[in-house]
Formats: sequence, structure tokens, C-alpha cells
Amino acid sequence: MTRLLGGGVDDGEDVEVAAVRELEEELGVKVSPDDLELITRFDTHAVDTAGREFDNQTYLFSVDVANKPYRPGDDVEQIAALSKVEMYELADRFEQLPADLWHDSVEEGRFSWYDYGQMYSVIHRVAADAMN
Repeated sequence: MTRLLGGGVDDGEDVEVAAVRELEEELGVKVSPDDLELITRFDTHAVDTAGREFDNQTYLFSVDVANKPYRPGDDVEQIAALSKVEMYELADRFEQLPADLWHDSVEEGRFSWYDYGQMYSVIHRVAADAMN
């Protein structure tokens, strides 16, 4: 599954500091919070089949790392540089993920790839819109 880099925000951590930390953990790239450009924030409210409610904020940042060396982190299998067109195509594929395809892991829990695709297709489209 091709996805944008991302991760969580630790308790008491600023989102910009978390973004810088995740970029270093996942790509080995060091940047400053001042290098980040906030594109947008997505606020999501969801209810699972057990009736539990979840609120999530997803921050989308842009940062120029074109001239920085990088390497895949421990939880990154492969790095792919996508063009703007390829980002839109990826968003299209996310929207078509089947409802019966589930992901289950200790770290991320259990979720439907269909639900993931409906949410993250929008995020990937906004990221593509922001590309030069």
C-alpha cells in the first residue's frame, strides 16, 4: 500500500515537532519546524460498529527535501516519489478499495481499507493540489 508519510503526535508534543520527528524516523531526513508549510488540517469524527466514537486530526505539511539524502526507516518498506498525476491516480485507487478488505495490527488496530481509502483519498488529492 502506497501512502504518504505520517505518524502520531506524542502527548504534549507540538504537531510541527511531531512532523519533523516522523520525517527523521521514516526517511532519516532532518529539517526544522520552520521548514514546514501547513497545507491544511482535516478533522474527522467516526463511529465504529460497536458505537465507539473517535475524533482525529490529520495535519498535512509540505517541506522541500529534494536535495537531502534519505533512507527508509524501520517501518518503511519502500520509498516512491510520485508525480502530481500519480498522486491523483493513487487517490482514485484509494476510493476503489473494497469494503471487505481489513487491516489488523497491534500498532494500528483493526480498520477497513475502504474507510481508510474514503478518508485518505481526499488527503492525497489535497496534497496533489499543493504540488508544483
